[in-house]
Amino acid sequence: MKKILIIALFAMILLCSCQKGGVAQNTGAPAAQEDNRSEPELPAERLSPDLPEADYNGHEFKIMVTSDEGDVVRNDFFAAEITGDAINDAIYMRNLYVEDKYGVKISNISTGWSNGNGVSLIKKSASAGDYAYDAAMTTVYDACSLAVSGLVLNLNAVPHIDLSRQWWDRQANRDLVILGKMYFTTGDISRVSNDSTYAVLFNKKLVRDHETENPYELVKSGAWTYDKMAELGKSIGADLNGDGAFDENDLYGAIVEDDVMMSVISSIGERSARINESGEIELSLYNERTALAVKKYTDWVFDKTAVYAYQRYVGKVGDYRFLAMFENDQSLFLLRGMETIEELRAMETDFGILPFPKLDDRQREYYSPVGAWKAMFISIPSVQGDLGRTTLITEALAAESLYTLRPAYYDVTMKGKHARDEESVEMLDVILSTRIYDFGWYYQFGGFNNHIMDLFRNYNSDFTSMYEKYKDKAESDIQKINEQFRELAG
Repeated sequence: MKKILIIALFAMILLCSCQKGGVAQNTGAPAAQEDNRSEPELPAERLSPDLPEADYNGHEFKIMVTSDEGDVVRNDFFAAEITGDAINDAIYMRNLYVEDKYGVKISNISTGWSNGNGVSLIKKSASAGDYAYDAAMTTVYDACSLAVSGLVLNLNAVPHIDLSRQWWDRQANRDLVILGKMYFTTGDISRVSNDSTYAVLFNKKLVRDHETENPYELVKSGAWTYDKMAELGKSIGADLNGDGAFDENDLYGAIVEDDVMMSVISSIGERSARINESGEIELSLYNERTALAVKKYTDWVFDKTAVYAYQRYVGKVGDYRFLAMFENDQSLFLLRGMETIEELRAMETDFGILPFPKLDDRQREYYSPVGAWKAMFISIPSVQGDLGRTTLITEALAAESLYTLRPAYYDVTMKGKHARDEESVEMLDVILSTRIYDFGWYYQFGGFNNHIMDLFRNYNSDFTSMYEKYKDKAESDIQKINEQFRELAG
């Protein structure tokens, strides 16, 4: 009981920090559809999960986490002690609360970050029947493989887990359901999918020096489009050392990575695959809007004097030279996942945070893509020693995260430490409330996730030919997976 009182005090301190740092939610951006937004504020009254009392007599609750302790993706289930870091301490106190309340020991098993690790280990455990993992937090590609293989359970049909509750991500539950089944999801239990959400960072010094339009005002007015981003980006660029070659020593309109090609599709509200009226998957990658978006983007980023594609320089200057370039005021924009915001915490020049742009001003709202490469999802392995115990502890961790990890990440860290101005705080609200999960990229139908990036890697703008080349393979993949899900549904 003493532990629970200490944890309640910790949560109260976090809650007070959140309430002090809030800003008005009216961003001026076009109104979103009501069911497409997740409100970032905590509810006025504390919410509790509908769980029975239980004491599991010291059971070791083992959660597999495909994490490398920070270099690629973070582990949101391990904290050895209180350190003074808001996120670490939130994880520690959340785990301690659940351990004390239900008589368990939270044990995180980090497998190292690699696609395929989660699938092979859970498959091995299922074959052995050794109950090696109660729950799993895996890469998105592993989560999909586990789902179609029947190695994880439908979260809509297990006891205790209620995906309608506020600690689970409504957008994930909207976008990832197939035939009414949810095999993996996310929410306040982990910040990784937030970090994997794509955003546009801009250098405020370069905006002032070059007297460009205010990006914040463009977002608020609904005029933040791909054409406008390219226009601003093209106005800034220079061969700083005068050697006649554009490389890591020069000035650019933007720094980009390969994966942005997938985000371009998602950011205009389109999806590479979607659920049809029968509840099954169908291909939806190619249409007039997606073709136009790819053209607008590639027309700009294929100009090597305007845009720095940092992954083309791997081996020459290293992957992370681009961070130093942005810190050194060598690019107006940086298009990447939101984990970059923390990576730039020591940057002297102020930078702003923006959602990805719209296709045009007819697009009603902004969409913020959750990237495939670093996102992670939680699932419940199908072979369980005590399913009710597993799902109860999982729901308890998720619910307590609403009052620990969520405010520590969102209010204390992102808003309180990393956002450089009130406008960026507003933009964070827009970004995180308009996330879009495109499972077509996650399931890798037809290999389109790689093929669309190959267009960028090879400076090839022929989106139509690429689509036609791999369309049949994608539709075959989808047909096979639909059949697998029908079999799992019985």
